[in-house]
Amino acid sequence: MGACPQGAPVNGGPVRKKVASALITCLALSLAGPATTRAQTAAQPTKSASVIEPAKLAERLDHCIDPYVRSSDFSGIVLIAQGTRVLVRKTYGLADFSAKIPLVPGIAFRIASLSKTFTAGAVEMLVERGRLGLTDHLSKFLPGFINGDKITVRDLLLHRSGVGVLSELGLRQDCHTAAELVARLRAVPPLFEPGTSDQYSNEGYLLLARIIEIVSGVSYGAFLDANIFRPLGMHRTSVECRPAGRGHPLGYYSGGPGGSVIQVPFDEAAWDGPGSLVSNADDLHLWLQALAADRLMRFHALEYPYGWGRRNYSGRELIEQSGELEGFVSTMSLYAGSEGLCFVVLSNVESGFFNRIPAIMEAVLFGGSPPAPPVFPEKPAEASALGDYAGAYKCPQIPVPVSIDLKDGKLWMHWGEDPFLKPLTFGGADTAFLRAQYATIRFSRDKEGRVTGSSWDWGGPPLEFKKIAGTQY
Repeated sequence: MGACPQGAPVNGGPVRKKVASALITCLALSLAGPATTRAQTAAQPTKSASVIEPAKLAERLDHCIDPYVRSSDFSGIVLIAQGTRVLVRKTYGLADFSAKIPLVPGIAFRIASLSKTFTAGAVEMLVERGRLGLTDHLSKFLPGFINGDKITVRDLLLHRSGVGVLSELGLRQDCHTAAELVARLRAVPPLFEPGTSDQYSNEGYLLLARIIEIVSGVSYGAFLDANIFRPLGMHRTSVECRPAGRGHPLGYYSGGPGGSVIQVPFDEAAWDGPGSLVSNADDLHLWLQALAADRLMRFHALEYPYGWGRRNYSGRELIEQSGELEGFVSTMSLYAGSEGLCFVVLSNVESGFFNRIPAIMEAVLFGGSPPAPPVFPEKPAEASALGDYAGAYKCPQIPVPVSIDLKDGKLWMHWGEDPFLKPLTFGGADTAFLRAQYATIRFSRDKEGRVTGSSWDWGGPPLEFKKIAGTQY
């Protein structure tokens, strides 16, 4: 799903996976007006444009993607297909930047929230088999939840359940079973009455994974393997909290010194249901083909494509899902009425490129001018000068502060108590750039020259943060 629908709820505790960054993006885009979307920066292609032949498509893809590879904002694989025919499959960048190990076409990535499409698909299969109902209540399977007798399976699929947020920091560092996480979730207060609002919820899909286990009598991973992966021949797809062993790309942030990348400090623990799948581009193409052909389930008969978002960026209807885990971003899209036109983008570099994927890919597919990566020259500065900016900053619209730390002579940012620090590029004159999100930061000072606030610009009207006293590091 796009940036704004990914705005996840928070409960005032420590920030967890993408909560604040997604909420910030959503606020920034909504302030910019209704015309702003993840595809906003591309010139609008004509509706009559059609997919060109593969050689020209590959040439156009290189033209659009290469600038992001050179700026260290993208490393990954792009697959474009129409029906069963793969039109383009290209890799860019490295699986391991330190060892200079290149990516190869069949390599499997962490696909984050693309996992939700499989969780929803498993639920739909159980519904068709009469094992589960969309109107069944949570309490039927998992007693002890506040509002459990009101929350339906459909509410969980549509992010309308109001279940609370698991915000313990250790849950991003240590692997837990769905049953263990659900036990913790029972003690978390709900966010709203079921069905009265909708807020993107990883916890809702965690509950769905546990329901799948209870109804099927097997683990979440075993059910997906027996009912989706093996029937479709998805041999490189699996459920893993953390990918084990060699053969998987490492995750990185853009914005390192001199335009380099920085490896994430540790692999984020992924939860079954919302984000634990590992897959490659060809396997995801098989999944998209199956949905387009109504294999495994009657996908087109659904009232809504559960696990997906409906989109229309340039007069073309499509369904889309996107995802982020620390150091990884992913998107897959399937166009309606286009003989199965689809694409998959998987990357092991987290950057602002993520929110530009629809714009870039529509320029590749249908023509138009793709957005170029931003240019923000880095200016060297003494640690003593950079120390002026260290501290916590609070915005009224955001429930957790953003902290800026000075570490190893460089500025880093993180939300609340989030253990993942993202590098900032210092541009001099009280400015910095968060390349992981393409956000420009401008600091303000009082008459005595002390830094008192910061203004963050994600491409729309900036959000203002006040520096909280007594938080210098």
